[in-house]
Amino acid sequence: MTRSARIPLYSRCVLHSRLLARAFPFKPSPILLLSYPRSGSSWAGAMLGRSPDVAYLREPVNQPYLAGVVKETVIDPESSGAVLRAYTRLADRAFAGALPWRAEDFVERIDDFALGRRKHKVLLIKEVNPLATGFYVRTYRPRVVMILRHPAAVADSYERMGWLGGEFEEFGLRYGTHMAEALATGADEPIEVVRFEDLAIDPRGRFPALFARLGLRLPSDFESAVKELCEADNDAPGAYDLARSSRHEALKWECSLGRDEVAAVMRGYLRSPLPHYRDAD
Repeated sequence: MTRSARIPLYSRCVLHSRLLARAFPFKPSPILLLSYPRSGSSWAGAMLGRSPDVAYLREPVNQPYLAGVVKETVIDPESSGAVLRAYTRLADRAFAGALPWRAEDFVERIDDFALGRRKHKVLLIKEVNPLATGFYVRTYRPRVVMILRHPAAVADSYERMGWLGGEFEEFGLRYGTHMAEALATGADEPIEVVRFEDLAIDPRGRFPALFARLGLRLPSDFESAVKELCEADNDAPGAYDLARSSRHEALKWECSLGRDEVAAVMRGYLRSPLPHYRDAD
């Protein structure tokens, strides 16, 4: 039996209804966890999503958009009227807390979205399109947490996925430029900037501080979550596995990329205005 079959049809219809979602709102204000693709936001979201104070919804805009419209992940939703209409339709549903039809693909704890529980929880949405930051901030006024990762680490992950095509310098410039544009859109609404490496190397110290800044309680099984998601004995995790050694993930690009490849990424990146990761160390 599939996971979707275990969710009764009536329940899926209720959770799918935007009108019902708006009638039973979550606590203000929603939290939006954003990053560039392959930057660790799925892993960070899995940790934050275990707080008893949140209802966690992962990529309710990006994934349906990619499936139905286009395959380019990082795209300005205001680049055309057609893109904006598609993005707005999906984002309106997401920020109302109305689930996509195949809810099991987007949530872990379906009960968090029950109508009677929503007033006690904050909606946490995870997305991987930083160029949509301005659109999200202006339209839905969320609290934004932006995950940054070393550009060479992101390039390494792209190359492993077959998405880079050897264009290391071009990618470094594109990554830095896109992330700088995303952070600039938060000038009026402060963005919480978090480095992936800080969370990955010291999860026991950094995650509790992040939970506290967001006003969220730690999960009762926080220690178990750290062992599961940050200290897994998994030497060769799959591309989308969340259980892994986070310390190893933070540093493995230093061994897997060649010196010339790292230098090419950084040549491009240092031409961008993003102020992070510019020192040699």
